[in-house]
Amino acid sequence: MTISGDIVECANAAYTAPDRDGIRTLLAHILSGALGRQPVGHEKLVDAVMGETPADRATRWAARLYGGRGQDDFYYRGRCHVGVMVLPGLLALDVDDVFAPFAAGALALMMVSAPYGEVAQIRGLRSSAFFGAAGAAVGAASALGLSAHATATAMKLALGRSGAFSQAFTHHTDEIRHDVAVSAGAGVQSAQFAAAGVTAASEAIEGPVGWAAAHFSDPGAAKLRATLDTWSDGIRNIAVKPFAASSMIMPAIVLADELGQRTRRVPFTAARVYVHPVALALPGTLDRSPFATWQATTTSIVRCVAEGYTLGTLSGSFPESTAAVSQAEQVTQVIEDETLPRDSVRIEIETADGAMTMQGDAAAQLYPDWSATRGASDALAIRSDADPSRIAELLNVLARSSVSSSALRGVLGI
Repeated sequence: MTISGDIVECANAAYTAPDRDGIRTLLAHILSGALGRQPVGHEKLVDAVMGETPADRATRWAARLYGGRGQDDFYYRGRCHVGVMVLPGLLALDVDDVFAPFAAGALALMMVSAPYGEVAQIRGLRSSAFFGAAGAAVGAASALGLSAHATATAMKLALGRSGAFSQAFTHHTDEIRHDVAVSAGAGVQSAQFAAAGVTAASEAIEGPVGWAAAHFSDPGAAKLRATLDTWSDGIRNIAVKPFAASSMIMPAIVLADELGQRTRRVPFTAARVYVHPVALALPGTLDRSPFATWQATTTSIVRCVAEGYTLGTLSGSFPESTAAVSQAEQVTQVIEDETLPRDSVRIEIETADGAMTMQGDAAAQLYPDWSATRGASDALAIRSDADPSRIAELLNVLARSSVSSSALRGVLGI
């Protein structure tokens, strides 16, 4: 069987038995961020998409879901956001139960990104947009009830759209949002093309001049085949983003918040944040105030650690930060440490009361279960800058045995 056939077979199995509680948890965090206060300027991408085809709607709603706070989820092996790529296409279609096609699309995206995500990020590719259309295509194809062959065709057509690079993170320009939104729409369009009978090469992924060879110098897609042979990841390997910031620095923010809780947020006189070098691959992680845009603050380790420790949230207070946050920024250092696990962080702080160190990967907050998420309605509202009543409504809708796309659109007001 071809690689695309193998991936679709696994995606269909996920469709048949979706991890509903795992998906509920992801959607709770993705949509909480969409319900929260948004930075000025994000709406221009949303407003620019005027059409009403499913692909247009997916593009527009992806721009809304990711275009504002960017508080969604992250699959670390693939270095990509999953829900914001797959969900918009399902919102754009009339789906009785989003859980099943979401499971299929999410798994396909995880599989194609897992072996290549880290090298894609190091090369400067924008992983979410680069891999994301494939997941959007499989999710939409599943929702449309396409055959396994047509679903595989949709995924291969979508991979032909692979593109996007990360220079925007240096300049903090709109490609950051634009590329994700366009990729989500492209996946839906690829599913529509496949439904209309458009064809794709059987070995589009593994062929000698196919996708894997062209982009990753991996003829035969050997790395992808090896990944599929030992595959064990599922929905619960996707991390949520408790704070509106870059996923690559999320463990540092979570640990900073925990340290702040332990010290009652007493100002520190020095802080050292130790990270693995791979965490610094995203441009902007070492930036400091002053920041030109709100987006720039969300990739800065010193700014996010300062806010996480001092405020317990990312305030969205751009362009000004509080005096306490500014002071914390000034005395915070970022230090590379290759001995740390790649998704782990160590933070050392000094206060008038002494020194304290914390190390970890923040797994408890990055991989919560549905019970913990549903019981944290107030915390979700605070971290999303959202009306608590709207978060409560969202959680009640997600708790249903099945959730339609129209119900989610109702919560979002779209």
